Amino acid sequence: MLTKEAFNALLKTLEEPPEFIKFILATTDPLKLPSTILSRTQHFRFKKIPHNAVLKHLEYILNLEKVEYEKDALDIIARSGAGSLRDSLTLLDQAIVYSKNFVDVATVTGMLGIIEPSKLKEMLTNITNKDTNKVLEFIKLSSDFEAEMIIDELTLYLKDILLSGSSDIKPMIIERFFRVLAESKNLLSIGSDGEFVLSLMCFKMMESLEIKDIDSMIKSLENELKGITVPTTPTIEELSPEKPQENSNTQFTDLIKKIYDRNHDLGLCFENNITFESYTDNNLTWESTADDDERKLLRTHWGIIKTFAQDIFGFETKIVNKAKKKIVQPKPTEESMKSSCIAPEAGNVESAKEKESSNILDEPMIKEAISLLNPKKVRIKRNS
Repeated sequence: MLTKEAFNALLKTLEEPPEFIKFILATTDPLKLPSTILSRTQHFRFKKIPHNAVLKHLEYILNLEKVEYEKDALDIIARSGAGSLRDSLTLLDQAIVYSKNFVDVATVTGMLGIIEPSKLKEMLTNITNKDTNKVLEFIKLSSDFEAEMIIDELTLYLKDILLSGSSDIKPMIIERFFRVLAESKNLLSIGSDGEFVLSLMCFKMMESLEIKDIDSMIKSLENELKGITVPTTPTIEELSPEKPQENSNTQFTDLIKKIYDRNHDLGLCFENNITFESYTDNNLTWESTADDDERKLLRTHWGIIKTFAQDIFGFETKIVNKAKKKIVQPKPTEESMKSSCIAPEAGNVESAKEKESSNILDEPMIKEAISLLNPKKVRIKRNS
């Protein structure tokens, strides 16, 4: 917890220390130390002591002290120390006093407030046997303990079963149990009721036993297929669906409607640029005349279009997109303008013929305009 200035003051002494002084700097975050200090010191990184090493040291001390013990009880103490020999020795000292010089499992579990391994073994047996009544009894018993502790102890117990090579519980079942335990611990982390989480955990573990593994599913399928005669391939006449192309056209229309429902602009772009061609062998073929911005819009929403197409035509549908150039209409020329009613010189073109003034009031458009405007007077003037 030294400041930068204090470290600078210490630097000279570290470089040339007196013979009778050894500096030991302890920290949990060495990266916060100045580089000038780090470059002038030796680094020793401490880590957790292995479980077996702690266990052997506890046995060594008890043998010297001539205190009787059960090895399973020392195993629980070493595990509770979490890799710290100091914490493990503190727990051992308490256990010796608490048990009156005989360290056994019952004493240690009672002292630490954890559940006995025999209870966990009994609980797992009841779960595998699907004995609901006994499982409910265990849940009532577990109300005296912390739910998180029971989950942790059960995880370690399953680990021991897996590493021991025992055939009591298959690795596949252990993996399913572990998933249930992990989910239960997550529920506890969000503040759920401990007893309810344990109840849910036990029943989910029983339910996971109902899931068949792959080998048993294959064997059951083989047994079902034994003696079943595979029918011959039907002929074309037998298959002849009723107007498949018409059905495909209807499905393509449904696809356009579905895209419209999702995004109107996308549906309009799809309808104007995509033309249905065929649907055979799970291949949906269409022609696309999309260009520039329209093509960009279709590419952006390609995932939605593909999903909708597979929903309507089938999950295995593959889309075949055929690009086609859009036919651009030529700009009107002077010749084409002759057919317009605004070109009097168009000659005999019907739309360009000048109407007779005597009959102009009989024109439908003129009649409609008069009925809407209701003028007092209408004057007809010839265009000079």
